[in-house]
Amino acid sequence: MIPAFSTNRYGDLLKEFYVGIKNNNLADVRMDEIQRVFNEMWTDFQKRNDSQSLNNPLLTNPIWLTSPFSMLIIRRFTDTAVPNATNTYIAFESVIQESSVFSLSPSDSSEINISSGNTTPSFEITGYVIWAANSTGYRAAYLEGFDQNGASVGSGPLHTFEGQNLVDNVLPISLPKNFGEVRNLKLFVHQTSGGDLTLKEVYIGLKLT
Repeated sequence: MIPAFSTNRYGDLLKEFYVGIKNNNLADVRMDEIQRVFNEMWTDFQKRNDSQSLNNPLLTNPIWLTSPFSMLIIRRFTDTAVPNATNTYIAFESVIQESSVFSLSPSDSSEINISSGNTTPSFEITGYVIWAANSTGYRAAYLEGFDQNGASVGSGPLHTFEGQNLVDNVLPISLPKNFGEVRNLKLFVHQTSGGDLTLKEVYIGLKLT
């Protein structure tokens, strides 16, 4: 039986190592300390599992649960005219990539790729959508899943709000999701103001739960 370890401690060390290497400012002494901690972890693992042995253990393409390594942040900040009563897919313009699971497609900026096999892990999506002030109708956002052939497997609502005309409508997103067997995700918005309505910004982040 695999024993439980403090994932917070080792996750923090992995983050420190990743950021230090990326920024080229991790001191040799600190690198040695991090290496020693993980060597102790493997030694402890073997001592607590007399019936099991790890010979030259190798991790390939790990899924870092609740870790910064699994965060994707994407944003659209250019005004977009969204037609009335029409599903409009969002093409993103900015990406912060710290994920081995989620990534923005290099060929389609509206497509979020998932690289964790056929089954999508449970994940959390957070962020906001900003519309121009308008009190007519409703505003909605949805996340849609697609299989390996590009066929839609359905969509799930992220929010639905009534419009208001005092200030720009800033509508939040924060909830867990799981689509089952999907390879790609897309975000689309919908509005019923009676005419074109300006979408001013979309900002979302995805991470494993």
